[in-house]
Amino acid sequence: MMRSFGMLEDGRSIEAITLGSEQGLFLGSSAPLGEPASFVDRYMHGRVLQKGEHFALLIDNRHNLASGAANALRLEVYEASGVRAAMDGAVSDTFAITQSVKRMGKQVVFVPQCLFVTPDDSSLLETIRWTTRQTTISKVYGPKFWWTVALSYSFATALLLAGILFLTFAATSGRLTLLLPALLILCLVPLQSINAALLLRVVQTMLPEQAAQLERMKWKYMTLAPLGSLLIFANSLLSRATNVISWRGIRYRLVSPTQTQVLDTDE
Repeated sequence: MMRSFGMLEDGRSIEAITLGSEQGLFLGSSAPLGEPASFVDRYMHGRVLQKGEHFALLIDNRHNLASGAANALRLEVYEASGVRAAMDGAVSDTFAITQSVKRMGKQVVFVPQCLFVTPDDSSLLETIRWTTRQTTISKVYGPKFWWTVALSYSFATALLLAGILFLTFAATSGRLTLLLPALLILCLVPLQSINAALLLRVVQTMLPEQAAQLERMKWKYMTLAPLGSLLIFANSLLSRATNVISWRGIRYRLVSPTQTQVLDTDE
């Protein structure tokens, strides 16, 4: 799906941005009128959108998910898609809703204006448990999606480790020929931080009442963003070994997208 957004001389947009891609492909850039705008990632734009220019945006909504915490669908779609039946015996309303509406040919659209903040303090161990639980759910309900994520972040992690090894070997052995490939690989780390900063600015724009609070957390977000890839890689490894999750003191075995077994309590 491609959409182009123009800017009027007074800075007002010709068409409001209502579609986005939270999990899918999101590429675009700006250019003066009459010149083509290439599709590149956010941190590769390299220019500021000026008045009277256009912005080309390439969106892939095929992998969007309807978050169980924040979604909306018409009553007739809810009834016709069979969401009620899909949620009977399911542990994930996110995948139950997503798969039901997509089976009837509908799309899940990410609406940036509906972003909201859920304040929650958690330790590192609690974070790992939560993300691993979500990844395990993804493995059962969306195996193709799980494999795509697992392989992508396995490659990213292997690439990062290769860069570290090249840099270490170059420093210890004096083989400076390895220094350039090591630096080229490791430059992905600051790019991830830059990408995080750009995303944070977008969220601050959509949530002006939270902008000051988010600004105070900016350095944490930028610092921890590169570690997110390692966390997802670890989640993939941990979730691969089991279909059992624990939630609020109760253990569940995810047999299938429509069957969940209650095992016992954690105690």
